[in-house]
Amino acid sequence: MTRLACVALAAVAFVATSGAAASSDQFPTGTFLTKITTADLYRAGLDVNDAHWEKVTYRADGTWVDIWFHPRVSDQPPAHGRYVVHGDTLRVLGTPDTVRWHYDGRALTFKVVHVPDRLARLIYTAHPWQRIR
Repeated sequence: MTRLACVALAAVAFVATSGAAASSDQFPTGTFLTKITTADLYRAGLDVNDAHWEKVTYRADGTWVDIWFHPRVSDQPPAHGRYVVHGDTLRVLGTPDTVRWHYDGRALTFKVVHVPDRLARLIYTAHPWQRIR
């Protein structure tokens, strides 16, 4: 899977409808952080070299920016794109990814509806995405 596909997967997870703290029926904008560990990857039968921290920002204008770090390759630019939300369903445009989301005021979690890429499925669901701003 390409980095862009992984980032798009993360973006699907974050469709924005407001900049304020969101209730369970309103998708939050802001910046969220997660960690994909070697143990997560090993259990999923994926390459353990893909372990990383990931930060994604969802904006109210329907755009997102995603950065993989720790480790980070010097020529690895941030990924970005557009997303839409309909109720509790998030869709990352330009990808096949669709997920259902839940936000409890601190962490965002996802359930896969349709995410063909195995690494992307893991990134969406391995751990809650913690709001950091």
